[in-house]
Amino acid sequence: MGVTYLVPTASPIKTAADADRAGIRIGAVDNQSPTLFLKDHLKNAKLVTLDTQPSYEELLKRFAAGDLNAFSGNRMRLVEASAGYPGLRVAQDDFAKMEQNVVVKKGDSQQLKIIDGFLDEARGSGFLKDSFDRAHLVGVEAPAPRKR
Repeated sequence: MGVTYLVPTASPIKTAADADRAGIRIGAVDNQSPTLFLKDHLKNAKLVTLDTQPSYEELLKRFAAGDLNAFSGNRMRLVEASAGYPGLRVAQDDFAKMEQNVVVKKGDSQQLKIIDGFLDEARGSGFLKDSFDRAHLVGVEAPAPRKR
């Protein structure tokens, strides 16, 4: 799943790389995967961690006040927000891709074997790609079949 930035329509930030500049303040929700990634990878911009996900109306106010210049998040959610809120748009690219995982109880090799088999079949048959396409998911790519 792609993660990127939501910015005001008039922002000079067009790409993810444009956001990592001195004087840029990037909002991110504390302890979420995009935030953890940015803590380790931002070189020049300042990360502003927020306790909870702000409403898009609140983000518009914070952008207008100069409190934030960008807000990080899941590309699909940000694209949906920008479609519903004039004055917002999404950066053209992603600053990271976040893999999704399935967790099983440690040591449960039988459950892991079942899940691995299902996922191998879903990847190889095109089921995942077809499902993502039908759902019109943005910023989500189906993984290629695993090579064994």
